[in-house]
Amino acid sequence: MQKEAGYIRYDVTVTNIGTEDASNIKVIGQVPEGTKYVEVSKVEYGSSNYNAVLENADRKQVEIEIPSLKQGATFTESYQVKVDENMAGKEVVNSITTQYGEVSKKSNEVSNKIESSKLAMTLSPVDDTGIIKTGYEYRYIIGIKNISKKKN
Repeated sequence: MQKEAGYIRYDVTVTNIGTEDASNIKVIGQVPEGTKYVEVSKVEYGSSNYNAVLENADRKQVEIEIPSLKQGATFTESYQVKVDENMAGKEVVNSITTQYGEVSKKSNEVSNKIESSKLAMTLSPVDDTGIIKTGYEYRYIIGIKNISKKKN
């Protein structure tokens, strides 16, 4: 079960089960209805590391190019989507398509049931001087607490 405003990670695995090496493989993953594509990258600030999450509501597909894959070899890559906030009680369904030469194969479908999520957030300054000056950088800590009811 996934929560509204939560993340779903899709691990795309391609294995060459053929009798020869393969080249120019294209994998097309969908960004399912009710989600947004997200890209997570590491950001350094001073001596701390943070995850920056960038949402792209316009991106509807993820294309993965595999230049070559030896017989019996496996390739894995992941992508993430963020579930929209109005998705409680609905399902997010996804599949991928792999293209190799003239052959195109669709994977099985995966489905995630979405439940509601209630979060409480607080924003606290790291250095609380009480004065904000033009041109200075200020750091804040965002506290997030899941206040959803537990299921028995």
